[in-house]
Amino acid sequence: LRHRRLPDVVALAAYAALAAALAVAAAGGGAASAGRAVLGGLVFGGAHALVPALSPRSLGAGDVKLAGSVGAVLAATGWPSVVLGAVAAALLSVALAVGGPRHPVVPHGPGLLVAAWALAVFAGPGPG
Repeated sequence: LRHRRLPDVVALAAYAALAAALAVAAAGGGAASAGRAVLGGLVFGGAHALVPALSPRSLGAGDVKLAGSVGAVLAATGWPSVVLGAVAAALLSVALAVGGPRHPVVPHGPGLLVAAWALAVFAGPGPG
């Protein structure tokens, strides 16, 4: 938060952990959840990749890199979590902008991580 950067070691390492978790889930009979997670990662990550293409200063590269793995986690719990996660992350980012120190750049990564954590812990596996 202090440096307003999301290091590659965090954002890209999440994909390795995600791949391992998806492999375990698929092998344990959770192929549907694993498939939904892959699709959710593509959709959520793709939507976040589109934002800087339309407005280059609105979202950092680290946030975009993190979004794919976050979307996969959210989709694994169910499609409603993807929508709720996007809304919750945006609201948390706005809260940082309004309640935090005045700075022209507001990090979106913390909002993404907190929203994903809360929904993964409290939503539980859903029907899709």
